[in-house]
Amino acid sequence: MTGVRPGWVAPLALLGAVCLWGLTPPATRLLVEDSFSPAHILLWRFLAGGLLSLGIIAAFRPALPARRDFGLAIALGLFGVLGFNVPLAFGVDLIESGIASLLLGTQPGFTALAAALYLREHISGRMIAGLGIALAGTVMVAFAGATGVELTGGYVAGCMLVLLAALAYSVYTVVAKPHLGARIPPTSVALIGTTAAFPFALPFGASGFGDAIASLDLGGWLAAILLAAGASVFAPILFHVGLSLGRASNAGVYLYLNPIFGAVASVILLGEELPVLAALGGALVIAGVAVATLPTSLLRRSRRREVGT
Repeated sequence: MTGVRPGWVAPLALLGAVCLWGLTPPATRLLVEDSFSPAHILLWRFLAGGLLSLGIIAAFRPALPARRDFGLAIALGLFGVLGFNVPLAFGVDLIESGIASLLLGTQPGFTALAAALYLREHISGRMIAGLGIALAGTVMVAFAGATGVELTGGYVAGCMLVLLAALAYSVYTVVAKPHLGARIPPTSVALIGTTAAFPFALPFGASGFGDAIASLDLGGWLAAILLAAGASVFAPILFHVGLSLGRASNAGVYLYLNPIFGAVASVILLGEELPVLAALGGALVIAGVAVATLPTSLLRRSRRREVGT
């Protein structure tokens, strides 16, 4: 594409991915309220998402791994898809979507730590500062509407499941990073993983699945489409493109934007009000992401302009 700066491809792809992923907790909560069980949600995501993935492969013929690497691509795809979506679906059934957004906001921290341990990536002081600012904003966004939460056994279990989802995808991000590129085209992992996950969900979600689909209203169908097409297919494709073009720790920082998109989706899909505290927290999240991810050269040019004025 002419006129497109390669340096901006990764940030734009990552931003699109986290925008779609931010819709996941409120959309999942809406489907639970529409009589979907967590198993039904998983079956729908992998059935509809798998069919869409096969359609994309047939229509656009994207690059696929070589035969010798196909098993690795399937393993990575299943690790990312199942490791994140299974605990998240069951966790959001037990806790509020705002709390789930907070816990998913731990992904960048997990990712940065895993990248430092596994990929030996350097974590700069500026990135640590940005992570701290964004984490503070994430806490403000999530707790803005989280009053009256009781620490019951179900609530604790839900929190642990969502934390497990965040940890699993963070580990997947750094493990997959070295293999993305010439050996395994980034977009193929998402398509293969979503398609291959369907047989795992079928035995658990088949019972009552037809009745659950038939009970969906317009809002439910919107949430279902967002989960199957947006969160299960297009978001992973965008994230893998961004991950393949940059550092794993930088890619993980963008996941701090999930709570912002989750809060907006809660207003649209669930009719929740957006408190002022949540808006202030969202501003902190954006500021933290900017501090952690803006290229050093860009910051230096900005300082030179300030000195010259």
